[in-house]
Amino acid sequence: MIHQNHCQHGWERFLPWHRAYLYEFEQNLQDFEPGLMLPYWDFTMPEYRPEEPDKGRIIPNSMKAYLTEEAAETLLAALDPAPTAAQKKAILALAHDRVTFTSQHGFFCYVISKIGYAAVTPDPENANRQRFIDALLQSNSLWYPLRYPAEYPKGQTINQAINYHYPSADDIAQILSLNNFRDFGGGSIYDAAFGFLDQNPHNTMHIWTGGQNPDAGQATYVCKDAPTAAAASQSDAETTRLRALAKRRNDAVQVGGRRFHARPDLYSQPRSGDMFSNLTASYDPVFWPIHVNIDRIWWEWQKLNPNALPADLDSVLSPWNYTIRDTLDIAPFGYEYVRSSHFMPVGLEAPVSRFVSQPINVPQAARSFKRAEIRLHQVPQLMRSCFVRAFLNEPGADASTPIKGNPHYAGYISIFGHGACYGGPGHCDIPPPQPRRFDQRGRSHNTPRVHRIDVTAAARQALKKKGPLQITLVVIGGDYQEERELLKLEGVSISFLD
Repeated sequence: MIHQNHCQHGWERFLPWHRAYLYEFEQNLQDFEPGLMLPYWDFTMPEYRPEEPDKGRIIPNSMKAYLTEEAAETLLAALDPAPTAAQKKAILALAHDRVTFTSQHGFFCYVISKIGYAAVTPDPENANRQRFIDALLQSNSLWYPLRYPAEYPKGQTINQAINYHYPSADDIAQILSLNNFRDFGGGSIYDAAFGFLDQNPHNTMHIWTGGQNPDAGQATYVCKDAPTAAAASQSDAETTRLRALAKRRNDAVQVGGRRFHARPDLYSQPRSGDMFSNLTASYDPVFWPIHVNIDRIWWEWQKLNPNALPADLDSVLSPWNYTIRDTLDIAPFGYEYVRSSHFMPVGLEAPVSRFVSQPINVPQAARSFKRAEIRLHQVPQLMRSCFVRAFLNEPGADASTPIKGNPHYAGYISIFGHGACYGGPGHCDIPPPQPRRFDQRGRSHNTPRVHRIDVTAAARQALKKKGPLQITLVVIGGDYQEERELLKLEGVSISFLD
């Protein structure tokens, strides 16, 4: 209910409030699954075809409907009447091949017109429809029944239906070129105004993913270029009942009677998807990667305009005790934005002289980047100075491997040795990450650090080929010989950043 009761739109608190909201939600998720992080959906990428979005991917594949084989088996045992042998085989093949569907309308039209199982209608009380929806939810919890992306009346596009257009890379570039917070993120309480980021892409993506339900008030599924389901005709009174049911949800903002969705709500047939309404938008999993991307665009803009701040920095963001000032930097929240990152654990138990990674498959979407860097994670203060050289796709590299004219040489860091620490008992001990209640010591200067190597040029060269990347790190002492008993680290990663 937090988004329903407290969300901020149309003024300066829009971006700070949602940054706090995303952080708090991710913390809630990590209480259950510590390694889980919220992704962002870059909806301007080529596969979404921003100039012709109805012909693109529509939404991320991870958010689409599909059947797992286990769910399909359970479904086939429950359907009444039972499917024929051919229909069972076709439904199992659908699950085996992991065929995805953007919305439930496309799924049901496929079941009816391609598989031939017609004992299903749009009626929310139709038992078979409920069984299908249960199976789809069991298969993919990121799919959401009350989501109708890119679906508008009479097959229209978003441009034709509501005079909006899907956000393009040019739109984002124009927004990033703005030089004040009022225009970019929203005006203050003194000149309350929507920021351009709030209007498009934010508002547009709510409308795009919410969509308008093509099955609301329909007695049968009306499928494009296919016969409708062979269902019994319904009376005018029944059709009226269905239309009334469809109008119950999301017609307008209502203050009273709000509650969490129950399973029967997920069988309903509203006219618009939940992303269309402020009261229900955050129930749809697609809400989160859209808003994370909005936060990412703000962070990109902040790096370009470090002094462009919202007014009233000490205003408190309800229902938490964060102020706007607290949200201006993402570093204290412990996250950053990368196109792709690959972490390889090493462990602090023993020193390493060479590190050779397994081959890393870099996704196609991450192969265009502004910067690539290798990171050495949680390196303690070292007794002696050393160099660490990085090579890409040269697993046999050692201290004698040439670096001049070598396209596999990616870069280096030099680490200044700290030497031994002297002092009384406990003086040289690093305070624990979670100190005791009354331990007032600040961060120790010996706290392990992260070292970074910029490998942009070498990574671009290596990724011109379609194969994977392989990282080799060589530790070299002050005598330019391989150093075997010095470097310890928690792990190694390579990150591709915008």
